[in-house]
Amino acid sequence: MTGFLSLGERTAVGAKAHVFFGRLLTDESYWRLLHCDTVREIVEYLKSLPGFAPYLLSVSPEIHRAELEDVLEMLPLRETLTFLGYLTGGQRAYVRCWIDLYEADLLKRTMRSLFSRKQDREQLRQRFALIPKPSFSSETLLSSRSYEEFLEALSGSGYYRVLREPLAKLSDEGGSLFSAETAVDLHVLSALFRAAGKVDSCNGAGILSLVGTMVDLLNVSWLHRSARFFDMHFEEMLNRLLPVRYRLGLAFLRKLSRAESPEAFWDLLRHSCYGGALGESLPKEDFELETRIKQHLWRQARQLFRRSGIGFHSLVAYLFLRRYEIQDLKTIIEDVRYDFDRREALLFMVRPIVPGGERAWRW
Repeated sequence: MTGFLSLGERTAVGAKAHVFFGRLLTDESYWRLLHCDTVREIVEYLKSLPGFAPYLLSVSPEIHRAELEDVLEMLPLRETLTFLGYLTGGQRAYVRCWIDLYEADLLKRTMRSLFSRKQDREQLRQRFALIPKPSFSSETLLSSRSYEEFLEALSGSGYYRVLREPLAKLSDEGGSLFSAETAVDLHVLSALFRAAGKVDSCNGAGILSLVGTMVDLLNVSWLHRSARFFDMHFEEMLNRLLPVRYRLGLAFLRKLSRAESPEAFWDLLRHSCYGGALGESLPKEDFELETRIKQHLWRQARQLFRRSGIGFHSLVAYLFLRRYEIQDLKTIIEDVRYDFDRREALLFMVRPIVPGGERAWRW
């Protein structure tokens, strides 16, 4: 078996992705949502849209903000699962790794539940039920009462190896979940990158470029945050990076880790292969570089989607775009719920919602 999709399978996957793409929020929809005064109004409006109505039919208009965000976060996963029946070989393996991003998020939430003893485990149980053929027993995991039991529940999965050391240290010395959560992220994101490199389709290069760019820029983001918020030796910063590389090699990342100031860091980045993509000016706010990174990935995913023909690349690009759409929705919901200045929401949003990407406000 070569793992190639037949013409009919490629057409089915691509056509379905194009249908879903057509249901993404429009500029008009974003403005309508930004003009809502309550979370209830947001729910009622989303229920009128084809991209959300099937998933929100049973949702009460009085739903709490956090509960609504939980429902929305799982929509991309629900949609992803509808494609599995069309996929084989490398394409199916890639989508399985994409699903693992959601499995990993639930794993981290469960760790936080164990750490704080405040998380609603029934809600986690319902979410785990969406993961097809999980690599561990979610029921055993949810019943764990110590980090030792938690780790044992992961025995046989890839998570066991990467979490053994940070959980043992946490159990012995206490501290935060930072190292454990980082280990989970590195594990699933590295697997996604490797799967993208193995996708055996004519559009594989575009897929690898998108995922590879994400890997590179996540490493840049981590070094930027480490330099600003954590007192780390540069070698420790490098040890916490993703163990895979695309266009930014270890030598360049080492230079970034040794940058003596934000200006020096930015000057290095500006002259790299990603310099122009992230803007010419030094980010002024802490969140600004991460927003620029997401905006660049959004643009690249949209370009990949618009490539000639329809096929597996259409699905990969759509999944990126839908994920960012949900992130933007969460930003809007929180802005409305806490009655923040709607102009502020635009600063955090990934998708430009006016022609040309201009960030001007309009009423």
